[in-house]
This record gives sequence, C-alpha cells and structure tokens, in this order.
Amino acid sequence: MEGLERLEGLTELGGPSLFEVVGADRLAAAAAAALDHVLRVWGIRASRRFWWVRSYREEVIGIARLLLERQSMEGRNASAGEGFFGLIREAAAGGVPSARQKRLSLIFLVAMPYVQAKIDSLIRRPEDEELEAAPLPSGNFEPPVEGRLWAQALGQPAGSVWRPPASLAWTWLDWARAVWPWVQALKEGWVLAYQIGYLFSKTPFSSPWLHLLGLKLRRMTSEDFIRLEQMLRSARAAQFAWADKHAMSRY
Repeated sequence: MEGLERLEGLTELGGPSLFEVVGADRLAAAAAAALDHVLRVWGIRASRRFWWVRSYREEVIGIARLLLERQSMEGRNASAGEGFFGLIREAAAGGVPSARQKRLSLIFLVAMPYVQAKIDSLIRRPEDEELEAAPLPSGNFEPPVEGRLWAQALGQPAGSVWRPPASLAWTWLDWARAVWPWVQALKEGWVLAYQIGYLFSKTPFSSPWLHLLGLKLRRMTSEDFIRLEQMLRSARAAQFAWADKHAMSRY
C-alpha cells in the first residue's frame, strides 16, 4: 500500500507522485525530440543559407533549452517540466536552493542531454552515410525530394553524396559504438533504481542527479503561487517603467 500511495501521490507529506516525477522528466526530452525533427526537416527543405541547421541542430536545441531552463530555474526554482506539473525544488534540509545548486542544476538539465545527443549523433552518422552512399537503382529513378534539395544546398548534383572531411575523432568510433550502449544502460539502471526506491519511500530523492545536488521535489503551495505572482508583477512593472523612461527620453 505504501508503494501504491507514492505511485498515486497520496502520501501524508503530499509529496509528488512517481507519475508526476517521471512526467516532468520526460516532458523536456519529448519537446527536444520534436524540435530536433522540426530542425532536421527545415534544414533539408530550407534554402542554402540555412542548410547548416541540420548539422548543428543539437547546438540549437541546447541553446533553446538553456534559455528556457535558466528562466524557469531563476523564477520558479524548478525545471520547465517540473513547473508544468506544479513541482518545485528545495534543499534537502529545507529552504530555497542556493545559487550554486541552481547553476549545477542547469548542468544536469542542459549540458548532460546535449552531450548525450551529440554522442548519439556522431555514432549514427556513419550509418546514415552508408545509406546515402548505397547505389541507386537502375532505370528512370528520381532521388527523393529531400535528397535533391540537400544536394542542391551543397552545390552538388542530385545523385552525388557529400562526405565530411576525415578527422582524428573517427578513430574512436568503434570504441564509442561498443562502450556507449553500456554507459547508457548503466545510467538508465541507476535512474530506475532511484525511482523504485522513491516509489517505496526508501529515499526522498527521485533521481540520482537531485541526490548529488542535495535537492528534492515537492508540490507548490499557495505561498509559492503568491510569491510567483508577486515576482511576475514586479517584472512587468519594471518592464513598463523601462519602456516609459525610454519613451519619454525621445521627446
């Protein structure tokens, strides 16, 4: 029954349920995957000026994620996904997270997903090149529309294949492809162990990253909503005052 209560969020302390914790964690990953698909398609179909978007979409997603998570962490003391589910971070001993804990939170929220996405992209790139380098069927065959646009963006014939220049980083490719799945499995197993422990109230931390930071999650209270509303009003008032000041300086 204890695990069921934690699963449904019916604990006496009113702590977040496992569904809320996992949902907040997966929301950012789902949004990043959707943005990655949009950038991939746009990079293929856009003009030559924006063809680089397809190759640097991890950096674009990382910058967008940094701006969003920084704003949410400074304003709500929570990530964007946690704020969507009405959750907030606090120190394990109680109180508001320190400035250092907020900065380190951004590393786990932004830098770690970026590194993971970049390594996945580097590992998959040779497989994509092999598919692109496959011989075309004989007869009257037209390459796909995306392939023609991508070749035109690179200034090459539609049937040709563009290859990046040789780099010393590729010498580690076989090693990375052999080790990286085990690293991913170890990380996912570590997270799963914490989630199971959180489900049965064996630990107050829902993830190993929060444990390393010394933070835990709780639901937002009425005082938190009032503080957030006051902060938004102060920010809007400061923006209006700045706009009025610059508007008066023109006359």
